[in-house]
Amino acid sequence: MGKKKIRKKKKRALTEDETVIDLEAQREARRRQLREAAAESRRRRGLPEEEYDYYGYRPQEAQAAAMEEADVSAGEAAQPQESRRKSAKKKKKMTPVRIVVLILALLVLLGVLSSLWKIVSLTIEEKEAQDKIAALKEEKERLEQEADQIGTPAYIEEQARTWLKMAKSGEIIYLFEDEESDGEPEPLP
Repeated sequence: MGKKKIRKKKKRALTEDETVIDLEAQREARRRQLREAAAESRRRRGLPEEEYDYYGYRPQEAQAAAMEEADVSAGEAAQPQESRRKSAKKKKKMTPVRIVVLILALLVLLGVLSSLWKIVSLTIEEKEAQDKIAALKEEKERLEQEADQIGTPAYIEEQARTWLKMAKSGEIIYLFEDEESDGEPEPLP
């Protein structure tokens, strides 16, 4: 990257066809236009045709406010200023357009919230379904392993001992009372 060279502009004399722009005159013309527009607005609203300063104050009000600020201490001045601010602020009326916009905004908000609720509930259901699928796959694997062992002699012997209460010759089987039984011993085959 190259360095930028800063060139100083040379002062030169203006030619006849060049004009000087007076910024202060332009600002004053704009202020005059604004004052005229404000006066027209007050006239349309039916306000009295009194003289107002640039900020919209009547000259008497501006002087009274300046006098109050000079006479009253800082702690006591806060209360009148707050009351003036409250009285100066006007409540905006609920126009039909604002009501319609507010209702539309509420409807959009409700739609977004219901969509989010559906997304969350479907995500929870998906997780539960995936957990159930994983449990069923584990059970399937266990059952497949058990099915592979069904024909083996070890499996047949285990089933005969547990379900049929069978024993090899020379073995003695002791049966204990189960919680599920009625207290009566089970007969031996």
